[in-house]
Amino acid sequence: MKRSKFTHEQILTIVRDGLDRLDVKALLTWEFVQHEVIHHGQWSIYASLAGFDTPLSWRAS
Repeated sequence: MKRSKFTHEQILTIVRDGLDRLDVKALLTWEFVQHEVIHHGQWSIYASLAGFDTPLSWRAS
């Protein structure tokens, strides 16, 4: 196994700095939007299989 060129303390500092910069609100918002878009696609498939017309926005997402 190849050893890292960074010390344990350096790796911890890099990780902590990254977490401090992480925009949690943006990340959670993106996850929520992505999750909801999946529902539109699922409902579009179910409605199409049943012979119903679906909104263009559902089919596009």
